[in-house]
Amino acid sequence: MAKIVVIGAGPAGMMAAIFASQAGHEVVNIDTNEYVGRKLLVTGAGRCNLTNADVAAVRYACDNPVWLNQVLNHFNRDDLLKFLESIGILTFSTFDGWYYPISESAHAVVDAFDAAMDVHNVQKMLHKQVTEIIKAGDGFEVMLHRDVITADKVIIACGGKAYPSMGSDGNLLAIIQQMGHLVHPVLPALAPVTADMHALKGLQGVRLDADVTLLQGGRALGKTFGNIIFTQWGLNGPGVMDLSYLVSTFPLKDMVLELNLIHKFEGKLKALFVNPVSSSMPVQVVIQSILPPKMAAHVIHSAGLSPDTILSKIKKPQRDTLFQLLTQFQLKVTGTRGFDYCQVSTGGVSLMEVNPETMESLIIPGLFFAGEVLDVVGPCGGYNLQFAFSTGAIAGMGAGSQVG
Repeated sequence: MAKIVVIGAGPAGMMAAIFASQAGHEVVNIDTNEYVGRKLLVTGAGRCNLTNADVAAVRYACDNPVWLNQVLNHFNRDDLLKFLESIGILTFSTFDGWYYPISESAHAVVDAFDAAMDVHNVQKMLHKQVTEIIKAGDGFEVMLHRDVITADKVIIACGGKAYPSMGSDGNLLAIIQQMGHLVHPVLPALAPVTADMHALKGLQGVRLDADVTLLQGGRALGKTFGNIIFTQWGLNGPGVMDLSYLVSTFPLKDMVLELNLIHKFEGKLKALFVNPVSSSMPVQVVIQSILPPKMAAHVIHSAGLSPDTILSKIKKPQRDTLFQLLTQFQLKVTGTRGFDYCQVSTGGVSLMEVNPETMESLIIPGLFFAGEVLDVVGPCGGYNLQFAFSTGAIAGMGAGSQVG
């Protein structure tokens, strides 16, 4: 019986182990943690956001969208949902297309994967650190601190550097590079963004939806829309986290976040200024109809207005200033909160060196990759888990089909 070694017991690794074992092979799953699926436990704030109705290659950042499109077509969202149901994970989607388990419990999802691995006789080697991978003839030697495992095929699903406290320390990236693969620099992605908050201390805790644009020297690097949260150190929430890989990638000089706080309601707000009834109302009452009270008060004060100023009494220059603050609210970016606080990392193994149909290395036959170790990053909302599950399934099937 052929032996397939899967390194990493996160979403991609567990998926790869299950699919590789379905072909009847001996599968060994190695992980540094004491139990499988540790990183999966914190996804979706513990609710486990599994995938998204809008999954498509264009939603991801990578250097080869055609490659990614092949992957997502090979094992798509419907394939994933069908598989999840087969192992006892029933799902539902929110109005905006985010998929969760009906239990809304990441623990339940991990338990289901763990049980599925047992059903398929996957051997788990937990709390073990891979120190080296050596190509030996047609197979491999996987070196641990005190053990050597021979393998016909190896699937690397070790993750990147996000959440190092959960075992993703990036140590295997250097090994992969030594084996001859191009590994792009690994940087924080889906991370909170730090900013100069000196004049914004009163906004801590404010949460709202906004259009967010990341600018550098006036040039837009990226745009998104989503929920943002003001903190003492910067901004959190999907609206800024989706742009954080760009903060990591580009120089910080002259970098700002520009927020449109009133999104699609700008026209309605302007109409209130000329409406005979609403134009007699205090500006604070009207702005609070769209923004949280703390934010409304801050914008009104910054525009040089008193909260009880009547709309009709606001002169055009002050009104222009007010709307500029509402639609082009800027914060100076100082960085991200780093690997300790990011959900995934960007960078990793170049897609140009991996077969999208099998996840096999184009450089080292018998070596496969899956998940975050590859240079792909998606936005918040289940996109990165879909990528992990898709590549894990394809790698498992690819490795399993090549050994007899």
